[in-house]
Amino acid sequence: MSSIKFIPPQMGDIPKYTTRANRQDPLWLLLKDTFILIKNLRFVPLIFLPLKSEVEKQNAATQSPTGTKPKLFSSVLNSGIQILLGVLELILLILFIPALISLPGILFFALALLSFLLIKLLAYPTQGPRILLSNMDTHTSQLASHHQDERWIFINGICTGTSGLQENIDRLSLLFGRSVTGVHNQSYGMLGDVV
Repeated sequence: MSSIKFIPPQMGDIPKYTTRANRQDPLWLLLKDTFILIKNLRFVPLIFLPLKSEVEKQNAATQSPTGTKPKLFSSVLNSGIQILLGVLELILLILFIPALISLPGILFFALALLSFLLIKLLAYPTQGPRILLSNMDTHTSQLASHHQDERWIFINGICTGTSGLQENIDRLSLLFGRSVTGVHNQSYGMLGDVV
């Protein structure tokens, strides 16, 4: 009969090889994370607003580097609509589970169709053309003319309206000196985009 031999860990002293977070009490880590969140709470609104470089801040009074007026209103409108859609979809998701169990099939189907149409109607202001081209200033156009053989395509992520996609491709064009084509993947709120 063969015997089983225990082989001790090869790493030596465990605390040397683990991070401090793995050795601390979870409640202490939660308290530290809460303190960090409170300390950085002033930056939370920047999640919903576009970041501006120093050049854009200087040009904001007149016009942006792409030659168009800043589109703060459309950015705030898109953010507001996306928040509204996210809350509505969360409420509908919570209500759909009991409705699926308790309502007759045709009534549940009608409720689901009505909810889908409501979400589509609320998301309509954020929709626009499916293909967008970056707006380039003269310097960026000159840089892009040296790279005619390149095709840059950008597909937006979730919760992005047409104005957000235009800002993204304009930023990429300015940053890399290339013409960027944006493909608008239409948004229907966070849950609608993920599913």
